[in-house]
Amino acid sequence: MISLVTVLLLAGAFGKSAQFPFHEWLPEAMTGPAPVSALIHAATMVKSGVYLVARLIPIFYFGYWVAGCHEALYFFIIVAWVGAITAFVAASQGMVSLELKKVLAFSTVSQIGYMMLALGVAGLTPDNLLEGYTGGTFHLMSHALFKACLFLCAGSVIHAAHSIYINEMGSLRKYMPYTWLFMFIAALSLMGVPPLPGFWSKDLVLISTLHVHIYPLFLIAIITVIVTSFYSVRFIGMVFHGKESGNVATLKKKGKHLGEARPVMVVACGALAVGIVVVGIFGLKLEHFLGETFGHALERLHLTIVHPESAGLFVPALSVLTVLIGAVVAYVFYISRKVDPARFLEKRLSLKAIHKFFWNRWYIDDVVYYKFFVGGISTLAAAMPKYIEGPLNKVFHEFIPALPEGIYGLIKHMKTESKEMTFNLLYVILLFIVILFVMLFLGGPQ
Repeated sequence: MISLVTVLLLAGAFGKSAQFPFHEWLPEAMTGPAPVSALIHAATMVKSGVYLVARLIPIFYFGYWVAGCHEALYFFIIVAWVGAITAFVAASQGMVSLELKKVLAFSTVSQIGYMMLALGVAGLTPDNLLEGYTGGTFHLMSHALFKACLFLCAGSVIHAAHSIYINEMGSLRKYMPYTWLFMFIAALSLMGVPPLPGFWSKDLVLISTLHVHIYPLFLIAIITVIVTSFYSVRFIGMVFHGKESGNVATLKKKGKHLGEARPVMVVACGALAVGIVVVGIFGLKLEHFLGETFGHALERLHLTIVHPESAGLFVPALSVLTVLIGAVVAYVFYISRKVDPARFLEKRLSLKAIHKFFWNRWYIDDVVYYKFFVGGISTLAAAMPKYIEGPLNKVFHEFIPALPEGIYGLIKHMKTESKEMTFNLLYVILLFIVILFVMLFLGGPQ
């Protein structure tokens, strides 16, 4: 029962926060205005699942490490693995998407996966609670800041380019220098470049994952850092650098406005960008403050807080190295344009197949959801009249109504001249009345 309750509780949290396998709805919800996306999809609504998991952690931690309930450990195992898988799957889809806000939506799903990963590993060892708890919630805060900035900047870009597709933009930096600067700062924080807040929070997530010694989880998280860095530089390069697209050239010929958005929009993006820099400068102090605050709160719940040994400079150095790997590759493709991505894929069939697999979103949406669930329900609905409704209709509206008439016809032609036959008929009628009364007695109100 505890395992079932755990799964059902987490299903609600995963659905709300768009975690695997319930992650496909969030990218499709990006058609709303950019301020709505910045508020609801980057900072508040989709984070409520993360908040729920964080609130439940003391219950399950106490259940396993104090009360000895072995089923409670499944809570942390499920959260950690679902978070890691979601982080990589969503990042791989953002690496090939062409809609600007959809790239950011996949990024949101991926970063929430990091938060879930940290909260999951928080309970896998008794000395990792505070570090994982702090890492997950700190990344929730830093992500809200830089992703809101990214969405608002994306709204300004879409407003100027009259298109939602990044391949219809290009070279917008000279027309929108402030928006480029603000979006570039937010993208650096998303990548995890020091000393911005995304670096501090993601670094703590990686450290807490390493401390549980489940190395496949740590490997998935590190690979996702590379992919995140790649798609961040990719959309910055395709939007603001390179050659002008045909769409931008057409807008110039028509005399359309290609400059910055209205001052109120630019100021909003600038305020968030300044906030990112300020929080990044004081990021380490904020991390210590959150750790001490959560530590006191958890101690009041009578949980023993053990501070793990420092991981040293290994994780920060590895994090920066992986960021550089993804950024350099994307820089060559989408900013310096020394290699054409389309031609590069055409010459390498294996990479082209992987690109197609990611472009089709791992076929989760098309195959699992549409063909299995939607198609399966449609097939079942089509079979209902033939195999279920039809036979039941014949039983209730043809066979049963015809049954009394058949019995009447049978009795009508029976010969009742003999005395023996008359008594037999009376017995049949009496038996029918007895059966009728028994049925009414048993089926009536008790």
